[in-house]
Amino acid sequence: MNEKETRSTLVTIAIPTYNNERYIADAIRSAMAQDYPNLEILIADDASEDNTEQIVRSFCTDPRVHYFKNKKNIGRVANYHKALYQLATGEWYLNLDGDDYLTDPSFISKAVSWTRDYDNVVMVTGACERVVNGKLHYIIRSNYNAELCCIDGKTFFLDLPAEKANFIHLATLYNRAKAKALNFYSEDILSTDFESLFRLALTGNIVCYDKIVGLWRIHGENESVKGVFSAGDIISNFKFIENSALFAASYLPKKSIERWRKIYFIKIIESYIVSIIISRPKNSFNITLRLFKTYPAFYLKAWLTLFVRKAKKIFFSYKASTLNIDMQDTKIC
Repeated sequence: MNEKETRSTLVTIAIPTYNNERYIADAIRSAMAQDYPNLEILIADDASEDNTEQIVRSFCTDPRVHYFKNKKNIGRVANYHKALYQLATGEWYLNLDGDDYLTDPSFISKAVSWTRDYDNVVMVTGACERVVNGKLHYIIRSNYNAELCCIDGKTFFLDLPAEKANFIHLATLYNRAKAKALNFYSEDILSTDFESLFRLALTGNIVCYDKIVGLWRIHGENESVKGVFSAGDIISNFKFIENSALFAASYLPKKSIERWRKIYFIKIIESYIVSIIISRPKNSFNITLRLFKTYPAFYLKAWLTLFVRKAKKIFFSYKASTLNIDMQDTKIC
């Protein structure tokens, strides 16, 4: 396909939002700043009760911008599903939540060209900054030691637990038809994006771009983090691992899948344990009990992993301090 045909491919940037009056303008401006010529920008408002509508309508003079508002609130995941299945018309699709924004104005142009440069591409991922209350926390990226590479989806999938492969929803352009065929956003869980994109990854190739293309805001009001310390939501969220492992049975050996599942469970439970220790929510005991009763072996392994890591840190800190003392006490002349 030549450059003219590539640039004629319609791309949808969907911006699901709910009460994001403080941030929605940044998201829309970042989408409008993309230099790709054939773009539709959909704002899917889940019945916001603040000034979101007034702010969005100020951008509707741009013919690329289309605003849809639900009559009643249907929830974050249902709103994702509606935007993908009922509102979008693009061949390629990017989901940009209303409190995040893109930082690379040429990301869509580059991503679409890469879908043509490589065979059987189902999604293109870029690196992303994770910002907590205005401060950079860390950068989410794959670690394939290349600025640009195309990875077989099965390899990418198996590399996810160790974070050699990594991605974030807002910095991932994916094939809309293939996503719809896989029933994207069908699980009403915190990590519905992972559950959907993990399955898609197995069906083709992934282009990984090791440059920052967007910013993910964590600010305490995110729809995706409000339920983090609900015991029921935490247990339900493990469906993203279970469903992905079941789907992988058609693509990978059983032993590889079971190892992937085990490592991922321990990794996620460990992250919850750390969050509970740091944040100390009121229902800490209930969460801990539910985790232990539901996944006892993984829970104990997660604690063991944390203990070993902490012990190693203390040991090497001690060795370093001892070495420093020894160097200070050495008479040079």
